[in-house]
Amino acid sequence: MIRTLWNDDHVKLRREVIAFFEEAKRPEWLLTEPESDEYREMGRAMDLQLIERGWYTLHWPAEYGGYGDFIRHTILRELEGYYRVPTYGGHGRFIVGPALLQFGSPEQQEKYLPGIADGSLVICEGLTEPDAGSDLGSLRATARRDGDSYIVDGTKLYVTYGHYANAMLLAARTDPSAHKHQGVSLFLIDMGRDGMSSSPLMCITGHQVNEVVFQNVAIPAATLLGEENRGFYHMALALNYERSGVNAPARYMAQLEDIV
Repeated sequence: MIRTLWNDDHVKLRREVIAFFEEAKRPEWLLTEPESDEYREMGRAMDLQLIERGWYTLHWPAEYGGYGDFIRHTILRELEGYYRVPTYGGHGRFIVGPALLQFGSPEQQEKYLPGIADGSLVICEGLTEPDAGSDLGSLRATARRDGDSYIVDGTKLYVTYGHYANAMLLAARTDPSAHKHQGVSLFLIDMGRDGMSSSPLMCITGHQVNEVVFQNVAIPAATLLGEENRGFYHMALALNYERSGVNAPARYMAQLEDIV
């Protein structure tokens, strides 16, 4: 006998989500370039509807608008994938929020989680670099401790949401002498600090990503997320929330059905 973790509430939620997406779906969801301004506007409108229904952060604790129930979250994510639902600023909802809940300080949780949960805060990721790609162990951006601050220098490439995000999850090397996987730290910083500059990079599909340059940028030491020099391992844990999602195979199933 197959043992299921679902209960009657899970079955009810799935029916409600299907009914909502069936009524809300539009051809534009499939015909608009992802990450374009038009797609982003659709994603923002959809996120606000999910927030209104209490579905946006189902996997988060109740004090931040959720149920603490990853099964509910998985049900929603599968159906979001199947219906090709547009999204807006999902890094905060799916990656940074869960990371904050696991190893963020109480002050960081209080500052950032409510804004992610109500859709007012969009977070980009400062991970990829010109000579390192997305290999965090090879990154060259540095964050040097200076009293109550870190001084950041370096360049981040292909920063999605970088031109309208409020904050950035930044990875930088804090111990150049350490093994490449052991000298990286994470920081959660507000955008627009002195010394930060952003330039658009236009993709062949027409949407924009960004190059963000740090030149002698001072950030408070309190922006350190988790333990110093443990950022590689923190990020590996945080990315599990993105890479273990059921939305992608559900989306591919819907595309296969369209082809048939």
